[in-house]
Amino acid sequence: KIPQIKGGHRYYFLMTLVIYGVKCNIPKSEVEKDLYELYEVVKQVQHEHDLSIEDVKSALDVYDPAYNNFPIDVIVEKTGIQIQKNKRNYRKQKEHMEVISAVRDVLYKNNSWRHIETSKEHLVINYIKENPKASPTEISKTLNISRTTVYKYSKKEV
Repeated sequence: KIPQIKGGHRYYFLMTLVIYGVKCNIPKSEVEKDLYELYEVVKQVQHEHDLSIEDVKSALDVYDPAYNNFPIDVIVEKTGIQIQKNKRNYRKQKEHMEVISAVRDVLYKNNSWRHIETSKEHLVINYIKENPKASPTEISKTLNISRTTVYKYSKKEV
């Protein structure tokens, strides 16, 4: 979307990338790295004011879950980039949920979708089976997940 950025929207573009990083659970260090790389590209967009490294630092200040509900309309206004909203094909939410539930029930007979293991649960249980003496800290570091997640699923294993 970078070619669509206009001069007055550069900062908000960077800020929006940070907000989406939070929404997608991307670690702040990775978002920061990406932002500094994009800064070099975005600062080339013509405007009467230069984009500074301070603008990047300021954009990183919005790395906070409080911004998860930042409205799409505001993002479109501030960045100047059109974002297509999720659509329900003009159905009310209740009707839309009935339709997608019906599709789900066709794809997963007998409520089998309810028994699909999460990838983290599967990872923890398999790791414990292969390494029964591993500590929760060791498991969390090896699998790159939180210790609370390890505790949660290791109790299921016992």
